[in-house]
Amino acid sequence: MGRQKNFVLWLCLFLGGMAASACDTPVFRYALERWSPSVYTLFVFHRGILTAEEQALTQVIESAQRLPTGPLNFQVLRVDLAEKQPDEILAFWNRIGTNRLPWLALKYPDAEPDSPPAWSAPLNAAQVQALLDSPARRQIRQLMSENAAAVWLFLESGDPTKDESAAKVLSSELKKNERTLEWPASQDLDNPDATNTVQFKVRFPIVRLSRNAPSENLLTRLLLNRDQEVAALKEPIAIPVFGRGRALCALPGQQINSKFIAEVTSFLLGECSCEVKEQNPGFDLLLAANWDAMIQGAKLSEPPPPALPKLGGLTSTKTPTNNPAAISVANTASTPAETHWLNNVFYVIAALLAAIAIASFFVVRYKKNEG
Repeated sequence: MGRQKNFVLWLCLFLGGMAASACDTPVFRYALERWSPSVYTLFVFHRGILTAEEQALTQVIESAQRLPTGPLNFQVLRVDLAEKQPDEILAFWNRIGTNRLPWLALKYPDAEPDSPPAWSAPLNAAQVQALLDSPARRQIRQLMSENAAAVWLFLESGDPTKDESAAKVLSSELKKNERTLEWPASQDLDNPDATNTVQFKVRFPIVRLSRNAPSENLLTRLLLNRDQEVAALKEPIAIPVFGRGRALCALPGQQINSKFIAEVTSFLLGECSCEVKEQNPGFDLLLAANWDAMIQGAKLSEPPPPALPKLGGLTSTKTPTNNPAAISVANTASTPAETHWLNNVFYVIAALLAAIAIASFFVVRYKKNEG
């Protein structure tokens, strides 16, 4: 009986310590170090053999994993509509609503087969160039390499009065947050030790984005097509991008204010619970970058812990896709910080359930051995 009690005590201490220990690395830094970008799928729809020019353009796209700026987070799939194709690919093609071929169509990483494309365009040199990179994405990449905590995209509405007013508020509030935000207590990032010579400063630069700029059509579509509610807004929208190009949320119009901006920046500077990326709000942009090379100095975070044992009926291997709009309008009912906290509660409950299941198994086994 003593051996049984010792095992249960050890198990409770182990799981209790695991639940109590929190990663003191700020969320933005943990995301840069540990969260790999999700992979988009780019479909090249065509019928029959491609011409020499079309073939050359397709090969340029397929070589995007070897871009000088770093690999692009997508996979390329050629689809010959003259041949029989799976139903889910045909469903995606039918959502595009064009008969023009060849045609490019980008699919969000977590989208259902019949979801509309994130972006689509004819296969030509201009569209291929716009697909692979753009001025705004180059700015994001550069600013992230300079240790920005987050790059705030400011998507203009097209109304100069609204845009300038909102941009002024955003700039003012971010500067205030840069001055007043505190790091997690156990991380003195302004005075790095000998193993980490990088000077960390709280920085929230802004990149302005016109909805009508042809070179930024892909980025604009990525931001707006996630959510029809967001796409329908005729307001300026502020979108914080952190980690390896992850768009956290959308703050439209009147929500570009001190309250919501402070909640977002506090979340980004808060201690990370080291949970898996998919359990956090936001979605990843299509962005070519050598992220590992951007991690200057020693990593601040520890590798994530092993996954909890899967218990029958308690877990699912299917990625939740009932709400593909991971980028959403901020609201007082669900802020990033609250979502983060609820995830922690989920993992504590999961750990306790795992502890009960494992302890019960050993108790039954011990009793059988005693009998």
